[in-house]
Amino acid sequence: MDEPRYVGVPGMNSIARHLAQDLDVRLNTKISSLNQLEKWQLIDEQGLRYDNFESVISALPAPQALMLLPEKFAHHAEIKTIEMRGCVSLMLGFSKRLPLEFDAAHITHSDISWIAVNSNKPGRGDFFTLMVHSSEAYAEENFTTDRQKVINHLCHQTSQILGHDVSNADFKTVHSWRYANNSNRDTYPPFADHDLKLAACGDWCLGGRVEGAFTSALNLAEALNKRGD
Repeated sequence: MDEPRYVGVPGMNSIARHLAQDLDVRLNTKISSLNQLEKWQLIDEQGLRYDNFESVISALPAPQALMLLPEKFAHHAEIKTIEMRGCVSLMLGFSKRLPLEFDAAHITHSDISWIAVNSNKPGRGDFFTLMVHSSEAYAEENFTTDRQKVINHLCHQTSQILGHDVSNADFKTVHSWRYANNSNRDTYPPFADHDLKLAACGDWCLGGRVEGAFTSALNLAEALNKRGD
């Protein structure tokens, strides 16, 4: 049986935009440290301070969450054991459609782990586009490799897998994700410290897939609501 796939329309960020409609969202603001006063104080990398937060929830990847949450956070030691791996994503755009008979495919024993026909998602425009994810092993070994060399290699690998030359794509770009998946795909209950009023969630809590980001946040919200936090 085919596994169902769900997408945001017209873009994947549409889900987050909808949920954030009534929230005060500050973009391009990196919080670098926390101070525990009567309530929590957040300090950004420019030294600006944001006061009077009852609780703080981190939705960062596990290694980055540890840089922000204090060692006295109840789950600090457990999160420290979670290892995350990178991924390199290649986007290809074509003026003409390739004759492929799938929407998405898992790839094994290759420097590529996933190929998806991104333009088959609803509301994605007229151009034919492919999204190609590298394997974790390739990403870890080539995270700082010259970007053009990475593009050329992943294009070559994709061409071999598909049986179609993708090196002539009209558009090519690559993006590296330093923390894309947790290496063991383990799942964890909500990381909530009810005494300190600190918590952490993210896709890495539920195996690394993007659906885990939403589900782990939902699980955490339910746990906090039960405690009245």
